[in-house]
Order: sequence, then C-alpha cells, then structure tokens
Amino acid sequence: MTALRKILGRLRANIVLADEGGAAAVEFAMIVSIMLLLAGGGYDMSRLTTTRRDAERVSVEVSQTLAACTTSPCVLKAGQVITSRLENAFLTSAIPTVSWAYVSRVDGAIVVSFGNMTYLPADIHQAAMAALPDNNDNGVCSLVTSRISSIGIVQVWSSAAAGDQRYFICTLQSKDVKVI
Repeated sequence: MTALRKILGRLRANIVLADEGGAAAVEFAMIVSIMLLLAGGGYDMSRLTTTRRDAERVSVEVSQTLAACTTSPCVLKAGQVITSRLENAFLTSAIPTVSWAYVSRVDGAIVVSFGNMTYLPADIHQAAMAALPDNNDNGVCSLVTSRISSIGIVQVWSSAAAGDQRYFICTLQSKDVKVI
C-alpha cells in the first residue's frame, strides 16, 4: 500500500509541475493591469500639461494685450472682448475663468482701478508690487483659474494634479499712458 502511495504521489507532483497554463494567465493579468495604469497616467499627464500650457499662455496674452491699450476705455473694451471669447482660446480643455484688473501704484500701495477682479489676492498683490516699481505706474494683472479633471492616476503621485490651477501675471503698462 505504501508503494502505491509513493507512485501516486510522484504522479500527482509531476502533473502539478507540468501544468503551467495558469501561471501564464496570472502573469498576463499582472502585466496588462500595469500597462493600463501606465497608459492612464500618460493620458492624465498629457492632459494636465496641455491645460497648464494653455492657461499660462492665456494669462500672459490677456495681461500683455490689456497693457498695450493706451486708454482706459480701450482696456475695458478689450477686457470684455477677451472674456466673451474664451472658448476660442481653449479648444482642448475646459473653459477657465479669466479675471483681470487694471492696477496703479499710488504712494507705495497697489490700487485696483477697474476690471472684473475686485481685489488682488496676496500672491498677485506681491507680483503687482514687483511689476510696478515706481509711483504712478499702471499695469494689468490677469488671473486664469482652470478646473482640471483627471481619471485619477496622476493624483496618486501629485497633490496638485487635479482641481483648480491658478496662473497669474502682472504686466507694466507703458509709462506715458494716462488713465482717462
């Protein structure tokens, strides 16, 4: 009887060792899940990069365009046109919120003259102080807030991957411009 058990035991061991089809399926499942994770991360990163690039570009262009105006009615009209045509600037991502303010430096303080931004957050105020070095300097500060949505892969590695992204710039207007 013990001899029969030894023969059957060896036979079962050989059958188990010879059956490796399940191992290939497990390896395939592990590799496919990792490849899908990498593909999702690549999609997220490209979308985040595109949205960030577009928001930075729009922020700079809004600020430079409004600062190039020579009169305050020109700045108001250009600001209205820009905010009404944002969908043309953001073709590949969600349309952001663009805020801008015409600012002046008066007695060492930054004063918001007009625009659709009613106050300057601390970081934009600091940028305005740096961009307008002298009293009676005028300039434009623009803020682009874009809502970035992702499929969640990149959020694991970066806390700033999704959500509201802010981009701002303050541009000095030519010194010979008078506010009307």
